[in-house]
Amino acid sequence: MRFAPLFLLLAACTDRFIQIRSEPPGATAFLDGKEIGRTPCQVPFAWYGDRELVLEKPGYRSRTEILRIRAPWWQWPVLDFFTDVVLIIPFIDRREFGFVLEKHASSPATIERLKRNADELRKSARENP
Repeated sequence: MRFAPLFLLLAACTDRFIQIRSEPPGATAFLDGKEIGRTPCQVPFAWYGDRELVLEKPGYRSRTEILRIRAPWWQWPVLDFFTDVVLIIPFIDRREFGFVLEKHASSPATIERLKRNADELRKSARENP
């Protein structure tokens, strides 16, 4: 038991990061329902698996993606004990994702059509209370 603190001093760790970029930059990013910042941004993560990413930016269509983050070989069960506890070499697992956002199709013709529909609905509401 005298050597237990020694193992804690020698323990390395694995740092895991998800890095998100978008074109154009400045989109608000949500990972698993939590806001993580504006692109480009980076957030640490603790577990591997599927994660839901949502990107939102005014004037652009919202984009939802499932990020499939698989463990690297050095994080497989049993091997991860050595890379996380025994080896004194820090490991960094950085996953980078980039997405292109599409502009909203708000042409003048679409706006005029929306105004006409609104006027018709107002007129209909006044005639049929």
